[in-house]
Amino acid sequence: MYDSNKFNDSQFAEFLLSKKLTRPGTEKFFVHWVRLFFQKREKWPNLKWYDQLSIYSEELQKSCRLNDWQITQAEQSVRLYFTVFLKEKEPFNPSAELK
Repeated sequence: MYDSNKFNDSQFAEFLLSKKLTRPGTEKFFVHWVRLFFQKREKWPNLKWYDQLSIYSEELQKSCRLNDWQITQAEQSVRLYFTVFLKEKEPFNPSAELK
């Protein structure tokens, strides 16, 4: 079992490729977004990952350097890491739309 407080970048990349969740060569972008999330989440230690994800997304949106599709990819990467790779539950929020 993996530790949800530590990012397993190489295992995550291998998982994405073995499950065919991304094309070879693009896994590095998914890993990048999750690595960045883990760097930033230290600022919000008392929050669950899915609450941290909301703040992370807001910070990415404030960055003028990113396109909307990149923010969407970052959000999806973090969700994939926690819900598919780590098999953690995310509370159901009917108003939240997966982009």
